[in-house]
Formats: sequence, C-alpha cells, structure tokens
Amino acid sequence: MKKVTILLPAYNEEASFPVLEQCMQRVLKENPGYDWEFLMVNDGSTDNTLQQMVRLR
Repeated sequence: MKKVTILLPAYNEEASFPVLEQCMQRVLKENPGYDWEFLMVNDGSTDNTLQQMVRLR
C-alpha cells in the first residue's frame, strides 16, 4: 500500500477545523487504497488551532 502524506500548515485556523475534518474523512473514505498521513504544523497560532489539532489526533 502506498503512503501519501499531506502537510497542513496552520496559522489561526481554529474556525476551519470542522470543514477540514470533513475533507480529511472524505479523502480517507474515497481513497481506501492508500495509507494516508496528515501532518499538521501549528505556525504560532494565537487561537485554539493547537487544541483542535490535538483533538483530531
């Protein structure tokens, strides 16, 4: 199985996480033949971006 890594940098993206989570789930569901890895990088956010990343983990 091929591994695909998607790098997601984020800066104050707390409000985007509901949409991001839906998109990630759709990618996984529609492409089952791959080993997906989502790498998220918090670029010094001052909102709850980091907490949302931890929640998705």
